[in-house]
Amino acid sequence: MQLKPLVIKIGGALLDSQESLEAFFKELSILKQRRSRAIVLVHGAGPLIDDWLKQFGLNTEKKSGLRITPKEHLPVVIGALAGVANKSLMAQAIRQQLPTVGLTLSDAGLCNITPLAKELGQVGQACGADPSLLHYLLNRQILPIISSIGINAQGEPMNINADDAAVAIARMINAELWFLSEPSGVLGPGGNTIAHLSKEHSLELIESGAIHDGMAIKVKAALRAARDLRQPVRIGSWRHPFSNHPINPGSFGTLVSTT
Repeated sequence: MQLKPLVIKIGGALLDSQESLEAFFKELSILKQRRSRAIVLVHGAGPLIDDWLKQFGLNTEKKSGLRITPKEHLPVVIGALAGVANKSLMAQAIRQQLPTVGLTLSDAGLCNITPLAKELGQVGQACGADPSLLHYLLNRQILPIISSIGINAQGEPMNINADDAAVAIARMINAELWFLSEPSGVLGPGGNTIAHLSKEHSLELIESGAIHDGMAIKVKAALRAARDLRQPVRIGSWRHPFSNHPINPGSFGTLVSTT
């Protein structure tokens, strides 16, 4: 039985650790070789953007975990996301002899991009549109690495939350979805990783503040994806993720589902 494509969203913090980055791509290469699995990477670059904005004397502001992106911040955000971060990830893939292509959300009409909220500035939302390019690449065992930058119908670049971007891509190609970041999964009030989160439990923890900021956005995105894809979504760490997943023995992180 052929496995579904796998969309992996990796957090920008992974770029801060060369050792972790190398280990991640080594395991990714092994997974592709053993399973011949179609994989798409979607990434952000939060810490890198923060550093660059600071160097340019620009303040980082967020609202409910989302980065406010004024027009004057766009050159920095685009350069960090679609430039340095994307090409750094491509370099690691090439080092592991993985054929790869670096993309944005708007290349070949992948996604339609629309503004999210006026108070967030040049921040948009992505909706899957034309998967032809992805299917072409995946059918040839090429690894797409997609930065969360998009361009709207008016030709304006927009910053997209990478979690939401990954959901849009997964929906479009009916893929399994993982969110990989620094934490081992979603942490409960006691600091322990929660193995399974239902919709009801997720909303309770968000309402109480136990899940907040960026993790709240991630959990909400996972719930939307679980509903639309009709399958659970995993939230875990990028530290050795592939040896502890259902395609191999064991499990990892938090399983988010609608039930």
